[in-house]
Amino acid sequence: MSLEENSARLQAELDGYEADSVRADKFIEVVERYTDFTELSTEMLNAFVEKIIVHEPDKSTGERVQQVDIFLNFR
Repeated sequence: MSLEENSARLQAELDGYEADSVRADKFIEVVERYTDFTELSTEMLNAFVEKIIVHEPDKSTGERVQQVDIFLNFR
C-alpha cells in the first residue's frame, strides 16, 4: 500500500469518527431535552425516530408474525 493510499484510508476513517461524534452530540442534546417526562409525546417521537416500516404479517408457521423496523435519527 502506498503512502497516498494509506493517507486516504486514514483520512476516511478520521472523517467517519468525526461524523459519529457529531451524531453522538446531537443524540445527547435530544436526550437531555427529554430526561424528565411522564408521557411520550409526538414531538419526542419525531426527535428520536426517523421512520417506522411495518411489514406484511407472515402466517406461514401457523402463528401471525409481523416484522417492524424502527429507524432512529442518530445512525
